[in-house]
This record gives sequence, C-alpha cells and structure tokens, in this order.
Amino acid sequence: MRPKFLSLHIVSELGTNVVVGLEDSLSWTSWAMEATPDQFCVTGKIVASQPLHFDGKTIEGATLILADGQIVECYAQTNEDALRDLLEANLQSLAKLTLTEHDDQNPSSFTLGNTTVVFGTQNTTITATDAVGYERHIMQYGEFCLAS
Repeated sequence: MRPKFLSLHIVSELGTNVVVGLEDSLSWTSWAMEATPDQFCVTGKIVASQPLHFDGKTIEGATLILADGQIVECYAQTNEDALRDLLEANLQSLAKLTLTEHDDQNPSSFTLGNTTVVFGTQNTTITATDAVGYERHIMQYGEFCLAS
C-alpha cells in the first residue's frame, strides 16, 4: 500500500517552485500520478514549459504566482493580456495535478478550469510530505523514485 501524502513540493529547472496541498491520496497508474489539489493550499510559482492558447492567441512563457490556492499574479513573455483574459474566463484555482515520467505525449501539468498548464518533468524534483512530516522524493530528474 502506498503512503498517504499531505503535500507535494515541485521544483523544475524552468523556475516552477510550488507546494501543493492534497485533498486526498495520489492516484497511481503505470505511467502517471494524479492528485486533487486542496483549493486553499497551493503556494508558489508555476512556469509553463509549453505555450498556452486562448482566443486565437499563443501565450509564451506564462508564469503563475499562487498564494493560498489563488492566482495572485501572472506574467507572460508574449500576449500577457491573453493570459489575463484566460485566467478571468477560467477558475482562479487549480483543479487537478498530473505527474508523468519523461512523457512528451502526456506531460506533467496542472489543470486550471478548461486549461492545461504544462510544466514538464525534465529535471524536475518532487518531494512528498506525509502526515507525520516525513519527506521523501517521489520524482527526481524527471523519473519516479517512490517504491510501491
């Protein structure tokens, strides 16, 4: 039986550095983990590794800053106005977290309303914290390292 984790700390070389509180246990498949973030316990920065698309515009270099589960700031290298419009059109909190190993077809991502923000897994480290505060790596350099 896999341990129950309360939170995940995700750090990537692109600049993502976010702590995600979990509503319930991680769901495991052979190639991915999925989790439902606690809507009030997501804090940090998410940097998109792939462009976002909204209203016919391509948004490059999107960065989201979150505090207590809410997006409080956003930036983009291109079409920042479209990023703001996208956030206004969608929920302001994260609905789902999907983590995968080096998978270009199904990359690691956050789901925000109807939008998927890919942050990738290449050179990503994820540390999970359990109910007693014990931390363990579940992904290092883009590969899962948590035993069954």
